[in-house]
Amino acid sequence: MDTQVKESDWKLFRARLPIWQRAWMSKLEQGYIELLQNEEKSPEERFWELEKSIRRDKESSGVDATLSRSSMYPTLCQLLDEGVIGLGNLDGMSEELVDSLKSSLAIMRRAPR
Repeated sequence: MDTQVKESDWKLFRARLPIWQRAWMSKLEQGYIELLQNEEKSPEERFWELEKSIRRDKESSGVDATLSRSSMYPTLCQLLDEGVIGLGNLDGMSEELVDSLKSSLAIMRRAPR
């Protein structure tokens, strides 16, 4: 991807990132609620599972993403790869950016983890 970020893409990214993060954190919160309401597990098990989940989730780009031009492209790749957003969330962004992200995502998904 060309390192030059189009102004229109930057403006959309800057406006949408907080919305995407809020939606992702709401989804995580619902998972935490379900975990805490699981009566098949003891309070200790629920507590430690919650703590483990929160620790893991704090590293997600949906929770902790950098809002800068220079990190826009890798952040979008992470958001897509982690399932925080889908390709439909990129509506309005330049075709060049979307095509490049699709290519990067395909490569990332083929690579061994």
